[in-house]
Amino acid sequence: MAPPIKKGIYKPLTKPAEIRLLILEPGEDDELIKCILLNPTDMDSLDTPAESEGSNDLLRMYHALSYVWGDPTDQRVIAVNWTPFFVTANLYSLLSRLRVIMRGERFVLWVDAICIDQSNAVERQTQVSLMSRIYRQSKAVISDIGEAAEDAHLVNPLLASISEAGETCVELEKVMGLSLTSSGANQSDATSLGQVPSPIPSSELKGELKDLAAEAGGSIPPTFLRLEYHGVPSLSDPAWTAFQGLFKSSYFERLWILQEFVLAPQISIVYGIGQISATELIDSIFYLSRYGSTTLDAYFSQCKWVGLTTLSLEKHTINEKLHADDPNTFLIHKLNLGRTHRASDARDKIYALMGLSSDGNVYAPHIDYSQPYEVVYRNFAKLFVQNGHGIELLYQAGVTSDSENLPSWVPDWNIIDRTLNRVVEHAEISTFKASTSSAAAMQIDDSGYTLTLTAAVFDTVVSVSPILEPLDANHETGSPKIGLVIPDILSFFFSGLEFSRNLTDYPTMEDSLEIFLRTYIRGPPIDISQNEMTRLRKGVRAMSQRLLIGKTFMDKDTTEKRDLYAELQQNEEDLKGLFDAGTRQAFLRRFCITERGYFGLVPWRVQAGDQVAIIAGGPVPFVLRQAEDQKPLEQVYRLVGDGYFHGLMHREAAALDGYVDKSVTLV
Repeated sequence: MAPPIKKGIYKPLTKPAEIRLLILEPGEDDELIKCILLNPTDMDSLDTPAESEGSNDLLRMYHALSYVWGDPTDQRVIAVNWTPFFVTANLYSLLSRLRVIMRGERFVLWVDAICIDQSNAVERQTQVSLMSRIYRQSKAVISDIGEAAEDAHLVNPLLASISEAGETCVELEKVMGLSLTSSGANQSDATSLGQVPSPIPSSELKGELKDLAAEAGGSIPPTFLRLEYHGVPSLSDPAWTAFQGLFKSSYFERLWILQEFVLAPQISIVYGIGQISATELIDSIFYLSRYGSTTLDAYFSQCKWVGLTTLSLEKHTINEKLHADDPNTFLIHKLNLGRTHRASDARDKIYALMGLSSDGNVYAPHIDYSQPYEVVYRNFAKLFVQNGHGIELLYQAGVTSDSENLPSWVPDWNIIDRTLNRVVEHAEISTFKASTSSAAAMQIDDSGYTLTLTAAVFDTVVSVSPILEPLDANHETGSPKIGLVIPDILSFFFSGLEFSRNLTDYPTMEDSLEIFLRTYIRGPPIDISQNEMTRLRKGVRAMSQRLLIGKTFMDKDTTEKRDLYAELQQNEEDLKGLFDAGTRQAFLRRFCITERGYFGLVPWRVQAGDQVAIIAGGPVPFVLRQAEDQKPLEQVYRLVGDGYFHGLMHREAAALDGYVDKSVTLV
């Protein structure tokens, strides 16, 4: 908390849409930073046409700041209305650099730390509900990455070269109908990164392509679809070090930037006292993923590029408008974004995403900074259930929190975890129909701790495999390459193959390798081709031969395991498709066998003795655990998570003996 300041700086906000703006006065580097906090301004008046009577052109020019607050205890003093005012070191640095960029001009700004009375909880929650409008109505948003490194001047030329080369590659695909599949491009990285506009092919390019094809004997070489072929420097160039340094900034991990960056009519990215093209920065990740000669992890040198990916996708969604009938734009789904971004206040894991949601206005009246975050999470969970989003709520929940104030069915949105708790991805849900009921009837008691619903608890987990651990502690990794095979991956596959091999007379009448494969890839997904399934089956057979035939993997000594790793590294083509198909989704998952003989893929927290249940209205099964201090016949459970159980995903369970819907309580 900032030290107390003199009263009188903040004049009351008397209208629902009132905000405060400030003027940053020009000054030299060694001069005190001076700001003038203006009288409250009604944002509705900013909607008035500029030529209308009473319009204020100055206020229409305000810039909203987007920055990292930083350490709240590391503070500097500035002057606001000639009164000492304490701000964090990060904001002080930004204001200092803006004075240099302004070159003697006054600057109208909206700065949350100054324009909102942070000591007034009621005002704070009212202003948060206006946040999306504040950024959307600004002239531009100034996004501050922080102090620049010495090599920062190399970033803009590199971004320009990526943009120019990327546009050329887009043209090439459009003109020649070239495919990246055979050339080894990173299409698996690019599939979820959105699209960039396709430029109109130039006659000059068409002529160059014909000449190039003639020189190459009638075909275009695959390397021609590489950024490096068109002038982007190799990874050994110092410009890449500067580029990677950009993403070491905690700015890209901050949750509030999603709303601030995405809703901006224009974006000015400040890095030191220089500026970076926001368009080129956002487009770079698409171009690198699709046309780069290596992986995104290599280009970014393990820096956090996930935040930039999210910005790109959300910007695209906003540009396409938020459709009220599109479930993907509902707040309950946007909350998944908080799993990869940080907020200093746990309550902002919900509040910071309302402006990106088509139904955000429904939940805005419930913003409350006076309650602990656990109470806020329970209250919003209740709202989601009341608004018909109970099943999606359960997908995000489970025994993931250490807080005693959160029941298992309420997600702890404050946890940073890319893997979430779900096994079946959101995009796959529509392909399954485990429950025979289309509606989920749920009730929450007055305390907000107990959720009662209808479910059939019909099976028990009897065996679980080792956990597939991620390649780094932050779970932020792509599909492992064969050259990075680690013991946990092989142990995971071995145990799964062993489990499936011991299943006889499986209900689906498939052999053990097919059961293993379909469980591992969860389906398969509806968009997978027959050719791809054939390739995956070949990979499963190859893996089975290496791990099960003769001396099994677990019986091998260290030298034999090392030889096996070497063999796998030399046979990438047989196995790479199998790894890419599902290993990323299998991180922090484990295989299991149930008492009835079903094979499943479940969250790592599942243990022997947990129960398999199908909740009314649930497309996939869930795993429950008997609550402590409960009698065996009492239907009181803690939610562990969802799961894929082969042969139970399409209403088959309803025909099993003992399958009975009952009232179940989750705590």
